[in-house]
Amino acid sequence: MDSIDLESIANNLLGDTNDVMNLDDSSSGYNNKLDRSVLKSMAIAVIKREADKAALLKLKGFERADIERRRGKHSVVCRHWLKNMCMKGEFCDFLHQLVYSRMPPCTIYGKIGYCPDERRGQCTMKHIKDDKVDELSGSDEDTSDVEHKGEQDTSSFAEFHRFVRAVKTSNCDKSGIWGIWNGPNESPSHRIKCFIVKSAQIINIYYSIVYGVWATGPANTKRFADAFAESDHVIIVFSGNESGGIQGYVRVMTPPIENLYKGIWGNISSRLGHNFRVKWVRQCSLDFSKVNNIHNPLNDNLPLKKSRDGTELPLVVCQQVCNAICNAPQIDLLKGTPFEHWDKINHETYFDELLRKNQLFTSVGLPYTPLY
Repeated sequence: MDSIDLESIANNLLGDTNDVMNLDDSSSGYNNKLDRSVLKSMAIAVIKREADKAALLKLKGFERADIERRRGKHSVVCRHWLKNMCMKGEFCDFLHQLVYSRMPPCTIYGKIGYCPDERRGQCTMKHIKDDKVDELSGSDEDTSDVEHKGEQDTSSFAEFHRFVRAVKTSNCDKSGIWGIWNGPNESPSHRIKCFIVKSAQIINIYYSIVYGVWATGPANTKRFADAFAESDHVIIVFSGNESGGIQGYVRVMTPPIENLYKGIWGNISSRLGHNFRVKWVRQCSLDFSKVNNIHNPLNDNLPLKKSRDGTELPLVVCQQVCNAICNAPQIDLLKGTPFEHWDKINHETYFDELLRKNQLFTSVGLPYTPLY
């Protein structure tokens, strides 16, 4: 921006009037007119300084920091500064100081209605509840008024609430996509946890179907045990490494039990936590290409194919995945394998029978042969 441009801008700001400011000194009895050239010089200096700031921000890839500001300047802590990633420096509109009363809202909490790190006391962000989430998470409320609002965002919340109800009440077929929840009691949506497991070998999944158990590394074992203790229902979606898809999902029936099928995983058993019982709700062969549109906000918004072993799935993502599993043809994964003719549990009745005999949380199980 050259000096001619600056001068014309300054003239526009000052206006055409010659009498910009009058200083009336009644004691001396004369009027003192402020020199217009002084104001013009001041205006040019201010405009040039702001232009230099804008140019510097543009070089760094930012637009003007003061455009369309929604909050007061420095009223909220900069979330990029918290990660040592803010490049705006002194031009940043947000506070570069750790003030807990001015922390920004948690993005995970805003998306899914709860924050796993908050429950562990590791998230310092603000967890502000959305009235729409509160309205739709109630067990006895009618969602018809929400469904007919015609707004795109509220319709997604209505779909979420229908899923929460389906979790406890509806059936997909005989086994039911969410038929694992029996009885009239409903639980809040945040009392349902869902994870995805990446099995090193598909044969491990076959063993899980035969015996109704699973084991994982110590870290994931603790994660699942904590979820089982804090939640009413824990769902695990299974995917075998290099299988290219999903093999189904289970409900976790017990916490890890010492001596339950001890050594069943052969040589790797010593590197795993205790086994816990799982009920296979549905088996399928669902290719990842069928769920390419599903991304996990708890895993850097990556698609399911990129999930790590033990990654948590938000409830809305769990809904989408389990609906896709339900819509896929139900198959017997053991058919055509050596395990087809093995003695195996009936997942429909086995756990009810154990519960009736007060053996669900014991090490009672079928005779077994270690995997390796």
